[in-house]
This record gives sequence, structure tokens and C-alpha cells, in this order.
Amino acid sequence: MIAVSNLNSFIDVQYDLAVSEVQLGQIAAQWIMQLPYPSTVFLQGALGAGKTTFVRACLRGLGFEGRVKSPTYAWLESYDLDEHALHHIDLYRLQHPQQIETIGLRDCWQTPAWVFIEWPEKAQGCLPAANFTVELKASDELVNARHLLICQHKIGR
Repeated sequence: MIAVSNLNSFIDVQYDLAVSEVQLGQIAAQWIMQLPYPSTVFLQGALGAGKTTFVRACLRGLGFEGRVKSPTYAWLESYDLDEHALHHIDLYRLQHPQQIETIGLRDCWQTPAWVFIEWPEKAQGCLPAANFTVELKASDELVNARHLLICQHKIGR
């Protein structure tokens, strides 16, 4: 794992590289095995950048073999694993930050879980702090690749 420390911003960069979709899946499947439990992960990137693909690969890395779908229309997809839970939230359709109270998303933090949130900026100020941010965008370096940036936030420093 790449571990570059940036003490000025209290963030550790874990990955910062261009990857194919296959490599993205491999990295996600390995990364989830080292992700502290519970954790909140913000997923950032344009539509179609691979946010749900990343979560799907994390779930596969944990041994989940069922269907993994985007929570865009349902707001939330939850997965109960043997010893863990993973919640995948998509806030793309959120009209205003306070709306997360009315759609019941606060319950995701009532019990230990990994909580992955797409479009967290739409609920700015109404979400718990992220332990990690995963950013995906089109790669300038490779055709049909994505640039993957994973940062760990130092909460409480």
C-alpha cells in the first residue's frame, strides 16, 4: 500500500494512481480488508466515475456474492455480512442537506458499520466526518482508466 503522509492537512494519501476497471476492483477488494470497522467513507466523482463499481468490489472482497446495485433511487442499500454491515448511500437526488433527516439515513450510524456515501457534498454539514475519501475521475494518463485517490482523514486532531 502506498502511504505518503501530509502532516499539514492531517491526511494520509493511501493511493494516488491511474487504474483500469480491473485494477480498481482489485485495489478495492484488498483495501476493504484493511479498512477500520466502523468507518465512514465519502465517495467523490462525476456520474459514471466508478463509485458503485468501487463499493461492489469492496463487497466482493468481503465475500458477498449477491446483487450489488446503485442506491440512486432507493437512497440506501444495506448489506449484512457475516460479522459486519455495509451501508451504501447515494445522495445524488438530495434537494437540501436537512433532507437526510426525513429519509432516515441517520440510522446507518446507530450500529457499527462501514458507511459509503456518494455525493456527500449534497449533505454538507449534516453528515458525520469521513474517515476516508475515495475520489474517482477520468484518467488523463491512460485510455479507459480512472484516476483513483484514497485519503485517510485524521479525525480529532
